[in-house]
Amino acid sequence: MSWQTDWKIDKGVKVPDFRNRTSKSVEMDKFLQTLEIGDSFVIHPKVNPDGTLTDYNTAQNIVTRAKRFGMKMTSRKIYSEENPDEFHYRIWFIEKIDQKNLKVYLTKNHHQPRSTKNLLTIWLKAGCLTTFCF
Repeated sequence: MSWQTDWKIDKGVKVPDFRNRTSKSVEMDKFLQTLEIGDSFVIHPKVNPDGTLTDYNTAQNIVTRAKRFGMKMTSRKIYSEENPDEFHYRIWFIEKIDQKNLKVYLTKNHHQPRSTKNLLTIWLKAGCLTTFCF
């Protein structure tokens, strides 16, 4: 491996905001906030330049993003009747989560311990683990 040797020092370059939001994310946030309970919309999978479809689930990203606004959404992958290889996602806004209960909802449904210590604490509190050795 060869190292770069033509370094250039830049002065006065501002550090971007931690939450550097692109115009696409701002547009999505505005769109989500216009929805009413019972509304749905379709998302087509992203096609890569080589013609393959992306591996990640765009619909799930939107469902997760909507939780910021207290929106409970659900999505379904729907296959084409004419061609079983083609599909799209339909996303429904099914329930408004009260801001007071939003933290409880997020914790209850999406708690992911950040460390082994936290995981052990959760198991101990739940009574799943009483003794352990290191």
